[in-house]
Amino acid sequence: MASKPIFVSFSWQRGFGIARLALSVCAIALLFFGGTAAGGTVLLATGIYLIFSVAAVLRVGAWRSGLAALPFVADLSFFFVLSMSRNKAGAWLAAASFAFTVLNAAVLRGWREAALGIACAAVSLAVIPSRPELLAMAVVAGGAIALVLAFYITLLRDRLDSAAAQSVHYRALAENVRLDERQRIAADFHDGPLQSFIGFQMRLEILRKLLERNLEAARDELAQIQELCRDQVTELRAFVREMRQAETGSGGLSASMRRLVEVFQKDSGIPATFVGSNMAGPEEPEAPMEVLQIVREALHNVQKHSKASRVAVAVARSAGGIEISIDDDGSGFPFSGTFSLEELEVLHLGPVSIKRRVGELGGDLTVESRPGRGASLRIRVPL
Repeated sequence: MASKPIFVSFSWQRGFGIARLALSVCAIALLFFGGTAAGGTVLLATGIYLIFSVAAVLRVGAWRSGLAALPFVADLSFFFVLSMSRNKAGAWLAAASFAFTVLNAAVLRGWREAALGIACAAVSLAVIPSRPELLAMAVVAGGAIALVLAFYITLLRDRLDSAAAQSVHYRALAENVRLDERQRIAADFHDGPLQSFIGFQMRLEILRKLLERNLEAARDELAQIQELCRDQVTELRAFVREMRQAETGSGGLSASMRRLVEVFQKDSGIPATFVGSNMAGPEEPEAPMEVLQIVREALHNVQKHSKASRVAVAVARSAGGIEISIDDDGSGFPFSGTFSLEELEVLHLGPVSIKRRVGELGGDLTVESRPGRGASLRIRVPL
């Protein structure tokens, strides 16, 4: 079975086809017009090879699967014919033919065909009496170079195949992440701004009816609508900020996370504390973007769902990673108990996006829910 080629583009096949044609033309010119004595068999074989070379150039890349090995067989046969020549010119031509054959096989066919050509050439030279020394040297040196080149090409091909497979995997992973983010954004927009706009529309309809009946009540309703608009502006600003990428800034992980908590407290009005223990110093790690996204999403969930009156965030260095805790005194999750990431996945519980992000980072997540008394997230992410 032929080994898998790597360079099979039209330009490479065309180039080797032209080189084959040039080799056959030089052989005809040297044997027929150069005054060099050559047998009728050699001249006939060279003429046939010239015709084949022209045909190969005209139909390059069009060989059927059953005839894909025909150029290699023709090149090897032409070398056998030339190797039987007893003069110096024939030896030079045979050496050039062998070099072309093994190089063509190494690049276009693979290392197995190159090794097969070298083995056949060695066997043929072994049975030829008084073989030219030049031809033997060409087979040894050219064969060694061709094998090294063939194995290098095979190694390069395997690396390219591995890189291509990884590229496909990462593209699929990125597409899944984009789909998850779109679904999360759609759900957040449906549960947040869209519901507020629907409520705003209903209140405007009520206001229209009140204007026809009771102006005093309409004024009160208008004041409530204005308050609703202010709340809507605040919610939309939070929504837009949530869509933006978390800013790492400077100062390492604890400084970036502290700024994140301060912005959350300012926007939500919920008192928030931050503790960055064992993180200060010149060796403090920079803030990984995904880690900040996890913390920001957890704070967003606290603001949106928990009805908490306070929240505490802490980060600390651990062996080979960082540990983050987020605690609030809100309503908790709709389940009770402490669950690991694996248990949350099996039971389909907990914040979906946070679970996905922690899993992609190779981290651990523990969620403790105390309905009516708050919830705690414990996250460990390797550096």
